[in-house]
Amino acid sequence: MDVIYIKEKAGSHLNEIFVVSLEDDRLSIVDVKGDLEKVIQEVIRDKGMSFNDAVAGR
Repeated sequence: MDVIYIKEKAGSHLNEIFVVSLEDDRLSIVDVKGDLEKVIQEVIRDKGMSFNDAVAGR
């Protein structure tokens, strides 16, 4: 099970992602802060995905 919480300030860029992942007997918690829009754009571009495909989980 994975849960992702995305936070952005009003009128601002995406600035925080908090991820909780439970897999078998392992719990992972990640909190990433900063200007994350450029990071996300780079990952999408690196994977050869369009933004719409990435949002749809394809």
